[in-house]
Amino acid sequence: MASDSVQKTFGVALVLCVVCAVVVSSAAVILRPQQQENKLLDLKTNILASAGLLQPGIDVEKQFWKYLIGHYARMCVPHALWAVACG
Repeated sequence: MASDSVQKTFGVALVLCVVCAVVVSSAAVILRPQQQENKLLDLKTNILASAGLLQPGIDVEKQFWKYLIGHYARMCVPHALWAVACG
């Protein structure tokens, strides 16, 4: 078989396609948990930004939970008690 035959060209192209498909599929499966975490972090960032509460340089998770806990604590605790507890 000549080194530049059509069959050899198609064989190399087929092997290359299969190898690339395996690499891309593996990367997608391996990185799926990180993608889901990033999607959730992006959602929290957008919520804080739209509420005007996003502070650059501070961890978004901490800001989100601080806002969420504070917001629901004010909703669940009577106003007079909240004023006494929080000054």
